[in-house]
Amino acid sequence: MNRRELLLLAAGAALAGCASPIVPSARPPASGTTTASGADADASGGFDAFCDALMARLAPAQGDLVLSPWSIATVLAMVREGAAGTTADELTAVLGGPPPSLDRLLPTGAGSALEAGNALWGQRDLTWKQPFLDRLSDSFDAPLHQSDFRADPDAVRHEINAWVEDRTKGKIPELLSAGMLDVSTRLVLVNAVHFAAPWHEPLAEVGPRPFTTAAGRRVEVPTLAGTTLRPWWSGDGVSGSAITCEGGEYALVLVLPDDAASGGPVPVATFAKVLSADPALVAVQLPAWTLRFRQELSAVLRQLGIPTAFDPRAADFSGMTDQEKLFLDFVVHEATVEVNAKGIEAAAATAGGMAAAGAPTEPRSLVLDRPFSWALMHAPTRTCLFLGRVGDPARTSVG
Repeated sequence: MNRRELLLLAAGAALAGCASPIVPSARPPASGTTTASGADADASGGFDAFCDALMARLAPAQGDLVLSPWSIATVLAMVREGAAGTTADELTAVLGGPPPSLDRLLPTGAGSALEAGNALWGQRDLTWKQPFLDRLSDSFDAPLHQSDFRADPDAVRHEINAWVEDRTKGKIPELLSAGMLDVSTRLVLVNAVHFAAPWHEPLAEVGPRPFTTAAGRRVEVPTLAGTTLRPWWSGDGVSGSAITCEGGEYALVLVLPDDAASGGPVPVATFAKVLSADPALVAVQLPAWTLRFRQELSAVLRQLGIPTAFDPRAADFSGMTDQEKLFLDFVVHEATVEVNAKGIEAAAATAGGMAAAGAPTEPRSLVLDRPFSWALMHAPTRTCLFLGRVGDPARTSVG
């Protein structure tokens, strides 16, 4: 294992119990409702491009995938706060702007549907630059916890894992595995968000139904169904609809290619088109599925356009500290999603480690009995929290 002087991570976006048949309230918000506009719209466009770039490199042809682009973008945004020069320029270009700040758009905290938080654990005897700490405090509301990695890194690991587990409602109990922190670790930055909302209307469990997997294999999987007013959109070779949470703030968007052989990723803009579509009476049938995905993202992020951050000789993180020269050693992402009759639950975690150098008469039908794409989105701003594809709902893990 490489020596690490700094570890940054985000445990992001655990969402629970929020799938429901969509109602007209999930259409674009009326005048006076919070929407992305101006600079926010520009940032949203950059974030969409980041989502698409991740999917293009991570999604196997028609295979299974679940990830949280929002979590990955958040941790990279925190890393960028301490970057300078070419390192910062590359991170800015790849991110295209800050990740959408859902906690600033919606009420958060105990009793709210959305709970979000950030925190830092830093080596107590290392001098971190105050402007860096101020930016993390102002932009991410991230307090600094004084820690001693040199004396007992595993104790700090357990403290961080407990914080993450609590913020993700138990969905990520051990983000940091044994040995990930050692006496050379200097700083850990954490982002976690959790969302939970009840069904608006229940989907019915209709028993096992056939699903043709990406490999052409026929499997029997537990299946859900429901008919109600939902957005209906068809174009660009796909058909889609959505299932929303109560209140219409969040939606699970489902997109099925017209051509069963089509295996390319679906652009985030397509999911947004589905959410914006006029409502129609739509009968949706989809498999219940559970999936977990884990992958080290350093190679992917280099390909996306941030090679300098990973270069021990060229990386510039002087905005963090002058005491040691740091570079980005690794970025690991893990995500999980479960869709069942009661709703959808999803969680994701991202870790980035820094090392020292040195309505019709008859309902329309969307039968998801072959590979399809999905996104869990914040409906008013069209922000993509989770993104993925179901190629074999009988599988439970990839990556």
